Amino acid sequence: MGAIVPFLKDNPVFEPHDIQVMSIALDDVCKTLHLLNGSPAREVIAERIIALARLGERSPALLRARVLREARMAFEPLPPLVKPAEVTFKAKSGHY
Repeated sequence: MGAIVPFLKDNPVFEPHDIQVMSIALDDVCKTLHLLNGSPAREVIAERIIALARLGERSPALLRARVLREARMAFEPLPPLVKPAEVTFKAKSGHY
């Protein structure tokens, strides 16, 4: 049985090959992120892989790369906010 199967509850039926591809991607992502089988993050990752597969992606390498890129972006710090006092106005040109 594929690793993704427990997470396919409300999703359309996938072909056995698709399930294998998604399972490979799930196992690879979880291994890369050092996630254990019972980790709540595993379900989030599985749901994202399923969503991408529903959109037509069937490459385990591309599924893995996309989910890892999204996970990395989720942990990147946000750029600092610009305080209103730091915004300069150029009255003569009419541009900000």
